[in-house]
Amino acid sequence: MSGGKSKVTVHALLCWVFVMFFSVLQFDLQIVQSFFTTELQKDYGLSSVGLASLSSAYFYIYILMQIPVGIMLAKYRIKYILPIAAITAGLGCVIFALSKSIWIAYLGRYLMGGGSAFAYVAMLMVIRVMLPRRYFIIFVGIGELISLAGAGLLENVFSILIFNFGWRYTMHLTGIILLFLAIIFYGLFYRYKSASENESELVKEGTFIKLKQVITNKKVLLACLYTFGMYSIVSGYASLWAVPSLKASYSFIMHAQNPDLVSANIVQMILIGIGVGSPILSWLVGRYISLTRCMYICAIIAFVLMIFLVLITVHTEFYLIIAFFAIGLICSSYVLAFPLAEQSAKPGNEAIALAVVNLFVAGGNIVLQPILGLFIDWHHEAYSSASILPINHDYNFALWVIPVMFLVSIFAIRKYISIDKRLEA
Repeated sequence: MSGGKSKVTVHALLCWVFVMFFSVLQFDLQIVQSFFTTELQKDYGLSSVGLASLSSAYFYIYILMQIPVGIMLAKYRIKYILPIAAITAGLGCVIFALSKSIWIAYLGRYLMGGGSAFAYVAMLMVIRVMLPRRYFIIFVGIGELISLAGAGLLENVFSILIFNFGWRYTMHLTGIILLFLAIIFYGLFYRYKSASENESELVKEGTFIKLKQVITNKKVLLACLYTFGMYSIVSGYASLWAVPSLKASYSFIMHAQNPDLVSANIVQMILIGIGVGSPILSWLVGRYISLTRCMYICAIIAFVLMIFLVLITVHTEFYLIIAFFAIGLICSSYVLAFPLAEQSAKPGNEAIALAVVNLFVAGGNIVLQPILGLFIDWHHEAYSSASILPINHDYNFALWVIPVMFLVSIFAIRKYISIDKRLEA
């Protein structure tokens, strides 16, 4: 891997921490609307599919920006890019909060997605270029732990703010925080040059040639497919449908004083599980197990766990928390697709390869959220139309999409291993 410094500096750690905080905020912007789905449906007259479409608007621009993000972060000064990104996301929050029509709400979500598109790849680039290269996989795992644990804790803050002050106030406050973050970024990265200016070995190939090399690399694409499937527990379920499905499925949640807060506490266990699992798996890889074998085993375990979660009814909050934590812990193996793609890419193409993997991570939100919404609406109309809103059986039917996605991950990593064996033969 090209780039990287020989030692860890305080300045590099500060840059990493604040970009990681941006990553925490962007992750919560992905799923925050799950705490006020009922309000959105009432305010804008949305069906389940319409709600999923509004939620996915964030990801349309987020996904379209991923490859340009990788190119821009490699070529241009980050001191300009990150402040502009944070300002864009902040303005999106404010516009979303002020929106009275569905089209203005869409505009707000688009701006949020466009600004947030830089956060995670920027964190990976800071690790890759500003920290020692030998610590790449470790810092990625630790970064995922802090980012997702922070996002899980911030979910509680969002839930409390929304419950007490409303969703519009909460989005206003988030926008102001992002505007302050833009100022911090400019100060931190004021003297920092672009990745290409800092690297001693720069491959002199054109941008489009590099992009073609990445998207035609079968091993990189298989890494992308693996992470798409494993991250579906978040992109397809936790980021939109988990909170309403839990409220519809469990009476002890529905009868709680604040059902949204109780649901958020349970859903955040998926994120905390991912956060805890990421550094553990990063530590295990290379010491006790190979990268691809670890990913393969995790995909199989995730498939089995998800089948049990769909089929078996859990009657207490404690066991539900354990189940959600366990599935998050195993699904944290999606993070390993980043170093897998990075080591599979041609030298000089790492930044674009990382951006393409992140594109597939985010892509699940656009693809899977509407699919689950479609299944929920279809099952509701066919079998439970007497109820105004979807009930537990409607959500359980749609949830079968997730184990299917884990099967996709199993196929992808098996194919990657077989290609490796053919190359070694």
